[in-house]
Amino acid sequence: AGNGLVAIASSPTTRIFYSAINDGTTWTPASDYFDVEDTTNEPVTGLKEYSNFLMIFKWNSMHRYNLASLTQVNNQVGAWNHFCPQEINKLLYTFSPAGIFVTNGESTQNIGEPVKEYWKNFQPIFETSGTSRIVTNCSAGRYKYFYLLFIGDITLDDASTLSDVVLVYNTITKSWTLYDGFTDLINFI
Repeated sequence: AGNGLVAIASSPTTRIFYSAINDGTTWTPASDYFDVEDTTNEPVTGLKEYSNFLMIFKWNSMHRYNLASLTQVNNQVGAWNHFCPQEINKLLYTFSPAGIFVTNGESTQNIGEPVKEYWKNFQPIFETSGTSRIVTNCSAGRYKYFYLLFIGDITLDDASTLSDVVLVYNTITKSWTLYDGFTDLINFI
């Protein structure tokens, strides 16, 4: 996290393993780790280096680590998977069970209300191999100043369905655009 530290989360776990500083090839798994515990006991779903911190995501919480301390930033906002957190113009954007948010690493702002009818019915699909709890049917990416969120096929409240839904957030104008039906869409995964 800004100091040459390489960190990984072995799924599904609340444990983060890390390398020696400035040497990503030296690992001591028996001692070089820390646990990210909170009341949810959810697995770590994503890691993102951000502003000299290691941001650690679970489905419903976000934590910040800086080699000296681990701090829970939010106990309701996290990330469905490691693709969801994306840095754009020095801010992090993420999608979690609570919605779509932007964070500066300390506070969060809900930006997903205008498109709630699309993401609220998102049904996560979990990887089926082993005991993994990794969500495989959503992804995110960035292009210039756009946050691109792929949420797949969804059913709306009126029972209509949309396929291959992509929500696009313009971080400059703070506006959303919906795209669906991209049969040749290349998933960000």
